[in-house]
Amino acid sequence: MSDASQASVPGYAPVRGIAVDRAGALIDARQDGTGRRVVIRILSPALTADQHFMRRLRNTTQLRESMRHPNLVTVLQVAERGRAVVYEWIDSVTLGRLVQGRPIDSAAAFIFFDDLLCGLQALHQRRLLHRDLRPESCVIDTAGTALVRDADVPSPPLHTGWRSGTPQYMAPELWRGEEHSVASDLYAAGCLFAVAVTGHDPFQAEDINVLRRLHERGDIPGATLAPPLRGLLVEGMAKDPRQRPSDASRYRADLEVAAAAYLDDGWRAKGRAALAALVHERLAAPVVSSATTDSGEDEVFAAAAAAAAAGRSAWWRNGRILALALVAALVLVVMMVVVAFALSAPPVPVQTPAPVPIATPTVSPGSSASGGGPFTAQASPSLQYSGNPVPPSQTPLTPNASPAPPTLSVSSPTPTPTPTPTLCVPLPTPCP
Repeated sequence: MSDASQASVPGYAPVRGIAVDRAGALIDARQDGTGRRVVIRILSPALTADQHFMRRLRNTTQLRESMRHPNLVTVLQVAERGRAVVYEWIDSVTLGRLVQGRPIDSAAAFIFFDDLLCGLQALHQRRLLHRDLRPESCVIDTAGTALVRDADVPSPPLHTGWRSGTPQYMAPELWRGEEHSVASDLYAAGCLFAVAVTGHDPFQAEDINVLRRLHERGDIPGATLAPPLRGLLVEGMAKDPRQRPSDASRYRADLEVAAAAYLDDGWRAKGRAALAALVHERLAAPVVSSATTDSGEDEVFAAAAAAAAAGRSAWWRNGRILALALVAALVLVVMMVVVAFALSAPPVPVQTPAPVPIATPTVSPGSSASGGGPFTAQASPSLQYSGNPVPPSQTPLTPNASPAPPTLSVSSPTPTPTPTPTLCVPLPTPCP
């Protein structure tokens, strides 16, 4: 079976691989029956193994599929039990492909940033965070409109104690393990604005620890930019999250003021036209990328197939573990019930046998008592107990309350008391 078929999602036929990143693989596909073109995000095994992420994804599935906004890429379906996200197809380029190492026109940068903040504002109003804004999660269509994709589908953390995200755009507090917030999303948006106006990432370092120090203590980039542009960077990329804008709408208001001060009143129309023209130029140019070559597409499909297989394996393992846990819990409950019943049951009564009375022989007058002592009877005597003859082979019953006095009293030594046997019944031993 080919990697392309293994990477497919039921109901969709894969066409070509687009890209692979730490969040998973992106595949160009078509819907069965309708032929509708879509983009499928096959989530990485690291994400599908994160139970907290998967629970959040499934809980917000209905919300994601119902959101419609001009600056958000529409989610058509969360498929394969949450292991894939199906997006609408948009003829567009990513921010990274748009920039290609060179800054874009200032008006185009302003309109891009305004669209980006508008998409974030729509997410935040629905109580969703993006958690990983990066150039690959921002696309610009042929009309010059920027849209946000992969909301709340972050790249897994690179180090224990860090939060999820892409290190080049992570807020300082995320490196310290603090929770994602509106402020951390706005910090990442400021980083992407820096990419648009400078042509490169705000902080560049090959060593991940050096990159962290630059985010936490480094100077804000764009020292040579015009004050309105740099002012927006300083505002959004403040080290202290409390010094950043309170929300995306406030940031957009400051952007409006900065753009009006730096450009004329028609900056929106000019910026939109410049952005659309740049997108058409990038789409017309051949793309030199490993994801578009034959080997690159094979690599994308292989990565997507591995992610899908890992997701199915993880689901099976999790199901078996759950079944074993349920069986163990059931056995434990049964054992507890048995022990509780045994401990609460009334004790078994100890039956003490009635004492066997000692019969005193009666010697008839004129009989000889010699030869055997006082307890020696005649050859065929009958033991007189309470005046009634008892056969020797039977156990005497309850004695008569008023026995007849013996004819002849014979003194005899006091017999040693017979100890009363005690019947011990062992209690059940509790199960360990």
